[in-house]
Amino acid sequence: EGGQNYPQRIRWTAANDPTSWISTDPNGYNTGVQDILNNFCIITGLRRIKQTGYILHFQGITQMIPTGVGIAPFDFVPYGETGIGNIFPYSTASFGEEGIVYGNYGDIVFFDGSNFQPLSDKPLDGSRRKGARSKIYADLINPIGQPLGAAVYDSIGHKFKAYILTI
Repeated sequence: EGGQNYPQRIRWTAANDPTSWISTDPNGYNTGVQDILNNFCIITGLRRIKQTGYILHFQGITQMIPTGVGIAPFDFVPYGETGIGNIFPYSTASFGEEGIVYGNYGDIVFFDGSNFQPLSDKPLDGSRRKGARSKIYADLINPIGQPLGAAVYDSIGHKFKAYILTI
């Protein structure tokens, strides 16, 4: 967009054409853009649970709900209050249709579209101060050169899910 940064903007392509991003394109009649100007600050991630998109901001979450109306294909609805956002860009990961994992102010969080479950707030050696959260956040706050990356894995036969951060 002319070299300009729009940290609160969402764009979508024409239906069935991921190469058409502008409305002047003959196939781009249903491309779109939405500036989400609220108190949630900049966008730090975008994930989907079932049919609803979740736009993760530094301070909160906005739902991106399909409307089925061609001229206004999405409704953008603030979800919850400030303070539930993703403070670490690129730390988001999806686990299929079940939910989103991301880094919040107080914990690594699993969000299923309606509930938040803290994941790293477990004591280590009986001490909450030495728990997994403090070790994870020490690495997240002081990354060594490379951008952060995240993924969720679930191997067949295992009874656990793994949230893996690459720092």
